[in-house]
Amino acid sequence: MTEPSHSKPASSGKLRKTILFGTLFLLVIGLIYDYQVARPGVNQAYDKIVEKSTQVNMSSTSIFTNKDLQQLLAKEPSRTFSEANGDYVEVYSWRSGLPIRTHDLFAVYKKSGDNWLFHRHAKFKHEGSTDISKFDGAEPLQVKSDGESPPDPAADASRVGSAPDTSAAAPDDAAPSDAAPDAAATSDANADAAPDDAAPDDAAPDDAAPDDAAPDDANADAAAAEDPTQN
Repeated sequence: MTEPSHSKPASSGKLRKTILFGTLFLLVIGLIYDYQVARPGVNQAYDKIVEKSTQVNMSSTSIFTNKDLQQLLAKEPSRTFSEANGDYVEVYSWRSGLPIRTHDLFAVYKKSGDNWLFHRHAKFKHEGSTDISKFDGAEPLQVKSDGESPPDPAADASRVGSAPDTSAAAPDDAAPSDAAPDAAATSDANADAAPDDAAPDDAAPDDAAPDDAAPDDANADAAAAEDPTQN
């Protein structure tokens, strides 16, 4: 009897490993290409447009059209479309690491006579005219540094025409009452000074001293009357 052969299971296992490692290798190569070639290509094209647009804006006679942008990038748009407000959009694509995916750059133009003049551009994600217009008239959000929420406009409007709150001024109006101890201190000071004003009353016995001498004069007159020789 012959033993069963194990060559077929072994060969199928090697095939699965080959497919697995081959797929992993392609994914790694695609990832490297995506971040080393595709994305940098979009960023470089974006920077070129920014530099060119800045130069054109500094000149009063130069214009920047869609034809100029195509020559600048040396690339034709992969697709085009129009927005609701009439803007013309060109899409420039770079193949990513995955064959079914692209990294895109969007250039938006406005009509001026016979030319489409460059207006704005974006990379990786397109912002439509309706999205941009939402932020044009939006009021800036007020955020306090202490973390409090911004004031409610409806609450502010409800307070319009209401009587002013004077309760906060009560402590200021009550300030004169604090002066009462000062007035009491003044009256105490006047009371302390009273003994000094009464000092002349202590001198009264000195003024009455001549009255004490009156009996001496009366005794002298009586003695003279009794002594006949003095007459």
